[in-house]
Amino acid sequence: MTECKLYLAAPHDAEAIARIHYRAVRHNDRTSEPYREKVLRAWSPDVTQERVADWRESLLGNDELFFCATNNSGIVGFSSIKLRTTQADLEQVLGSKLPEDITPAVLARIGNLYGSADTPGVGTFMYNQLETVAISCGKNAIVLNSSLNAVKFYRNKGFSMLNPENSYSFDKQTAMVCAGMIKRLT
Repeated sequence: MTECKLYLAAPHDAEAIARIHYRAVRHNDRTSEPYREKVLRAWSPDVTQERVADWRESLLGNDELFFCATNNSGIVGFSSIKLRTTQADLEQVLGSKLPEDITPAVLARIGNLYGSADTPGVGTFMYNQLETVAISCGKNAIVLNSSLNAVKFYRNKGFSMLNPENSYSFDKQTAMVCAGMIKRLT
């Protein structure tokens, strides 16, 4: 892997994030294989000024930290982690109850992790950084909703399945099958 650096994303990164997200979802055979075109369009619409504005708004929010991974060719990936979670938030993400020894106060939730296919290893680099952030903030587990094509990646990182047939709704007509996963950090 080309050496990467990670920095806290800013609103001016919104267009690059929108483009990386679009390419990662729509131009990756492994991503599109388990999903129909309707789901892909809802998950990652075309990069328009409206879509960039949506990403800019997300970056300005205060409940999720966004990071960009860069190398000598520019931004090659982005990720996000939510360090304050609620029971309702987690049930929506996981579609199931948490193990009794895990409470929202000790959990972090990965919301995004997308990298350029042209930069092998960038996903692992970003994941490792998110895990370090979670541990440094006193979290003892990470949860996420994995797309079906990314389940193997997260299993290789030590995640286990909580709900293999969860659903994430983009709107009232479009939902995506995904997998609720957890990794204990301690």
